[in-house]
Amino acid sequence: MAIPVEDGSLLHAPTTSHSAPPTRVPSSYKPLSTFALSKAKHYQQQYGDIAAWDGFQISGETVRKVERVLDVRQGELCWVAGTIYMNMPLKPNILEDISKDHWISAPPPRRKYLSDNGEDEIMLEDESGRLRLIGSQLNTELLVPDLPPQEPRWEISGGNEEEDVDMDADKAGRKKIALISGLSFSGTSAENSLEKALLTEYLLGESLDPASQSNVSKISRLIIAGNSIASDLDSIAHDTVGNTRKAQKKYGYDASSYNPAPHCAF
Repeated sequence: MAIPVEDGSLLHAPTTSHSAPPTRVPSSYKPLSTFALSKAKHYQQQYGDIAAWDGFQISGETVRKVERVLDVRQGELCWVAGTIYMNMPLKPNILEDISKDHWISAPPPRRKYLSDNGEDEIMLEDESGRLRLIGSQLNTELLVPDLPPQEPRWEISGGNEEEDVDMDADKAGRKKIALISGLSFSGTSAENSLEKALLTEYLLGESLDPASQSNVSKISRLIIAGNSIASDLDSIAHDTVGNTRKAQKKYGYDASSYNPAPHCAF
């Protein structure tokens, strides 16, 4: 239930008044076992926006099409299609699995893969090569690897590209989707009662101030993404630091190591 807040503080004297709870934005969901295209939509002109860029002018300069990313020339306004590639040094790699197999202490788990000091590199690639994307818009733009964007861009010195992206304003009443990851439920710490309770209270609009509760009420769907199930910490410690080594390594599915506790936590 929403609680009146004075001066942005949640500390206040007891009150007998009751505020109306925020209402959840309704939504409808139609599950599809296979991908189906709408027959009422015409797909012959689905790339009509790209074709409209021919002859388009910005500040008196005509935007031209570039076939490959390596054909972009410095100082020329153009647009090019490619695939997003993100170089993230903090992302886990196969070397961590090798270190566990060779009885080397595994690196500590990281809370996130995004670098705070700007080590991550966002690139646009195709069959010819890659170009690094720079610009202030990349700090607020949600980019996903392997997605093919088509954007106008400038090339500056050093082979980097300045991206020019138009962002749509957040419309009032628009439905939102909560995308969560990193729950890390394991067989030894699957209880996580505090974390689950805080997440449930947040999604139900029972925590924080009324402004945040009103924002949460726009969430109509919940998606549980990666890193939701973690490895058993006790088994990792035994395999990496223990004095006894397994006689034979099992490959594939091992029924003896299955623990249903993380799945029950959901």
